[in-house]
This record gives sequence, C-alpha cells and structure tokens, in this order.
Amino acid sequence: MAHPVLVPQAVPAAMSACGLKSCVVMYDGAVVGDGPFDVLFLSTEDTRTVDKCLSHTETWFEGQMRLPGSTTMDIWIKVTPDTILFAAYILRVIARRQYTGRIAPNLQVALSRADSQKFIIGARRIEVTCAQRNILYALLMRLAANRTGCVSNNFADKQVYFSEELRNQHPEDARQVQTRIIVDRLNLLRSAQATIGGLSDVQLRLLNHVQFENEQGIDHGGLRREFFTVLCAQLFGEQTGLFAKLDSSSSCVHPVASKLNAHSRDRLSLYRFAGTVLGKVVYDTCARGSPLFVNVRLSQSMRRYLLGLSCSVADFEVDDPAFFRTKIFYVQTNNMDALDETSGLELFFAEEEYDNQGRVRKIVEFKPNGSRLRVTEANKGDYLQLLSEYRLVRRVHHQLEAFAKGFRSVIDEDLVCIFSDREMELLFCGLPSVDVDDFRRHTAYIGYSITSEPIQWFWMVVRNFSQEQRARLLQFITGSSQVPLGGFVNYRPSITISYRATTRRLPCAHTCANTLDLPHYLSFEELQDKLSLAIAEGSEGFGFA
Repeated sequence: MAHPVLVPQAVPAAMSACGLKSCVVMYDGAVVGDGPFDVLFLSTEDTRTVDKCLSHTETWFEGQMRLPGSTTMDIWIKVTPDTILFAAYILRVIARRQYTGRIAPNLQVALSRADSQKFIIGARRIEVTCAQRNILYALLMRLAANRTGCVSNNFADKQVYFSEELRNQHPEDARQVQTRIIVDRLNLLRSAQATIGGLSDVQLRLLNHVQFENEQGIDHGGLRREFFTVLCAQLFGEQTGLFAKLDSSSSCVHPVASKLNAHSRDRLSLYRFAGTVLGKVVYDTCARGSPLFVNVRLSQSMRRYLLGLSCSVADFEVDDPAFFRTKIFYVQTNNMDALDETSGLELFFAEEEYDNQGRVRKIVEFKPNGSRLRVTEANKGDYLQLLSEYRLVRRVHHQLEAFAKGFRSVIDEDLVCIFSDREMELLFCGLPSVDVDDFRRHTAYIGYSITSEPIQWFWMVVRNFSQEQRARLLQFITGSSQVPLGGFVNYRPSITISYRATTRRLPCAHTCANTLDLPHYLSFEELQDKLSLAIAEGSEGFGFA
C-alpha cells in the first residue's frame, strides 16, 4: 500500500525558503483531498528561538488585535504552557484582559496568506497582527502537541488513554463512599435535576446506585442504566423542547432557538443539566468501566462546539441536509455575479428571522451594514462561513454554552479534545453492531449492480472490517455512526453506491444524500486500500483532485 507524501505545490527556487507555503498530499502518484493546504516553514534561527521560548514559563509578544465589527487595539500577548492571553494596557499601566484561550490540540489558529504578520484565532475569529507571527504560531503548536500524551489516531487507543487519564485525575475517588440517589419515575426530569443538582463534583462522579421512589429493587447496575437511558431520552427528545432536528431527514439534534425571556434562567439550567448528564455518561463508561452508552446523537456543529472548534459550511450537510441542498449548494455552485446580472436575485450579509405567523421579526446582520453588503463571487466564501456561524452557533449560543459548561464540569475540555467531532459520537453512543447482510440488502446502486465486481469486492471488504471501521464507514456515508431503529431499511434516503469511471480517486461521500461515490477499481486490494484510507481520513467529499 502506498503512503501519503507531503509535496509543496510549487517548489521554491531555494527549498530553504521559509514562510507559509501551499502544499498538497500525494498518494500513489495523485493529489489527495481538497488541497492545497498551508504549511509553515521556519528558518533555523526561528526554530532555535521557539526552542528557547519552550524553556521559559512564559513568553511575551507585542501586537494588535481586532474583534469582528470593532476597532484595532494594541495588545501584549502572553503565552504560558497552558494558556494564551491578550491584554490591552491603559496608559501603559492598567492591563485589561481581552482574550484568554487554553492551549490544546483543538486550538484554532488560521494564518493569513496575504499578510505575513496576521492570523485569526479562536471561535470568535479574533484578528491579530504580530511581527513575530511565525514564531508565535510555532510556539503555540509545539505547546499544543505537548498537551496530550496520546499520539495514536486509532479510536480504541484514544479511548484507553482517555480512560486512564480520567482515573488518574481523581485517584482519591477509589477511597470514597459511593453515592446513592432516589428519584421519582413519574416526574423523572425535574426530580433528577433537583437531586443531581444538589451533588458535589465528587458525589456526582461517585454516583453508582439509583433507586426509583416507591419501587422495590436493588441496583446492581441495571437500574442506573435504565435511569440514564430514560433521562437522556427525555432531555434530548423533542417533547421537552430543548433539542430538535434541524431537518426531519437528519438523525441528530441541535438546541432549539428560542427567544430569551423571564424564564430563560430555568431553561438554560436544563441545558446545563443535560450537559452534566452526558458528561456523567461518558465518565462512567470510560473511567469506571460501567458502560452507559445512550442513543444521543448531537449535531456535528454541537460536537465541534464541545471540542472548542468553530463550525463550518460542511456541518450543514450533516446537521441540516435540506438547507444544504437548497441554499448552501446553490451558492457554492453558482457564480453570484452572473446570477445577479441575469436573474436579479441578490443575497446580502444578513438573515431574516420570522415569527410564528411567518412575518419578518428582525433582520440579523453578519457584518456592520450587512443588509446592504451584497454577496459576490469574491466574498461568498466569507458569507457562507458567517451564515454557518449564525444559524448553527450564534442564535443558540447561550444554550450551547450552558450545555458545554455542564459537560465540562465532569469531563475536562483539554482531555476530550484528543477526539475528533465524529469520534465524539462513538464516545456517547458506543460502537454500533452493524449487520452487514441488512446493510447489503437495503443498499441501492447507480451505474453498478449487485453483481458488479467492484461491488462484490466492496462487501467483502466491509465483512472484513472491524466494528470501528464499519462505524467509520457509516459516518463517512451518512454522517452518523448509528443505524436507525429498525435497521438499514429506515435510512431516508436509502444508502446508495454510485459508479465513478476513474480509478485515480479515493471514494468520496455526500452525507446529505447518503451516497458513496465508488471508483471502478481494478483489484480487490486497491479497493480495500483506498476505502480504508478514505474512512480513516473521515472527510466527506475526500478524493483526488
């Protein structure tokens, strides 16, 4: 099997040339993925400077920062092994903290190609200018890499490391008395919130016995599993009004966008409680060896928020397939300048919100004067990103933040960030038991038939896959690792394998249509290698350019 190789897109005259370079990954002689992507090359002198900074407990840089929609301010940037802090000084004496971020593998930093001193950091997309940007960036990446001792990309290995670290964080728990609670089955949600809300962090971690009020029964694990299963079904079910599907064809839930009012504190406390409960489920499953897998399928953008990652346009394909097909794909595949000239259709950097009667309630601007700023071919990428941030995060920010605080009260953010957003679903729900015969029986084909040789090889490969690989294959095709209740017959639309004439591309997927584009490979080994690589990469639309 060939291995991916990093190759500069354009070889500089002197390979020692430093700075930000556009690169691609080569696999078996072809370009892999959506590239090109950026790689930062440091000079020997800058590398020594980074090494020197790593030997200090803190390093300071001078720079400027600007939040979206605000003015630029002078700042000092303080970097420690754990955090990065921006502080603005008033009269050069009084420091006012402007931003603090944890240094972890999920720290988001995007370097500007146009300006060698600029970068954007964090989910708030703070624009920073620093004369020593490359050194600062390299320092942050080196520190982030040091934040975790897990270097494997295998989910099972990550889970073992995660479990060990959870236990090591609280060794004293083994010497404490186990927590017991009594809850009212007939009023489970409120009863559980009142009871669990009164527990300390230690008592919550040690919660190991549950009894239902006025019921006989000794909890040897079954009652606790029933309690958390039913409680999660209520918390994340649509009847509670906290979470709902953004699209009926999606399998995941997202916080409900609701106007905050006098009752908002109670509502937000329920979101925090939901996060705490899910954190407890993960803690017991991993640290205590007491599996509490629940059927909770959070939206991809919500899982990314838990990991401290910003959302992207690609999240719509999983979270809201209908919106992706009707608007996102339309903007992506059409020339906005030509559309404006020929059809008179215009889009602006704003979104209308409607009330229950379908009347415009307000207009939300993505930028200052966004309702007057037209979307063009040149700026449509920026528009789609801002649209994603608004629809998936900004309008439910308070709900997301309350949920994240509850989850992080049990599970440390720096530890959980070793997982990808897709692996988070496996962490919550566990590895599914995939019935390959059922999968095969309810799969449709375009350009292939059940007797086509590549299709026969495909099913041979799937049968040879481990359960983790099968789960990743389902995630790759559908966006979720979990099979619908009732089996593969209940996928809407049905899973489809579509013919591609080329043999030089990796398989790619369209999760909004549950479709796998499978090239017509010439051998079983080639199909096995390239399908395995595609699902390991875990990116829909991943293929050769």
